[in-house]
Amino acid sequence: MKRPIALLFCLLMITIPLTGCIEEESSTSNENLDSNIGEIILDSNSYLGFMDNSSIYGWLIDPIENFSRIYITQSENNCTTTEYGDDWNGVWTAPLCVKDLSNYGNLTHENEELCIEGNGESVCWNMTVSNRVMWLQGDIWGGQEDMCSVYIQSEAFTPSSNYNLTLRTYDDNGDYINVDWSDLWSDSAYSVWEQERMDTYNSELASIPAWCTEPVFDWVHWASS
Repeated sequence: MKRPIALLFCLLMITIPLTGCIEEESSTSNENLDSNIGEIILDSNSYLGFMDNSSIYGWLIDPIENFSRIYITQSENNCTTTEYGDDWNGVWTAPLCVKDLSNYGNLTHENEELCIEGNGESVCWNMTVSNRVMWLQGDIWGGQEDMCSVYIQSEAFTPSSNYNLTLRTYDDNGDYINVDWSDLWSDSAYSVWEQERMDTYNSELASIPAWCTEPVFDWVHWASS
């Protein structure tokens, strides 16, 4: 598995001014992600994407050539502004910000590896998909490469009350507005949303890849702690 420093430095940097960790607990011979995705997409029109348990951060993986990071933000400005750096900038599709990683090079998924090839270099990460569950190595942007992040294809979450569930949100003074984690964890609507996801995950336990020894379900919350 090749991870050239040059490519990692220019395309795989991340800075997240976040604010805390829950973990829950599968080797599949995923011969071709495209064929696996084909089964998913047929009945997944209501799914927002492959999300972590923050309900606001995840990935689009269909088609794999347009593998994209998604997150929920308050406004188009939060998605597209360069004022606070462009690591997270993407295309605004309310309420989602979508950053297509294919802009960095050709994306492929073979033999359970997600690879980006560009400028004569290649970077790869372990990535296994089984139905609605994805296990992804590291954070894609460099670092934490021993980490195994879990994302589950999920419907959009609707909070039962008003609290901040957005990323890259700043007030008029330029200060970062933290996600209201405590409100999320105590929201009865969230308990229902997360239970459905964990039931889905538990149905795929036989597919946990061997490289994923400590699955993390809360990447955004984990990164903020």
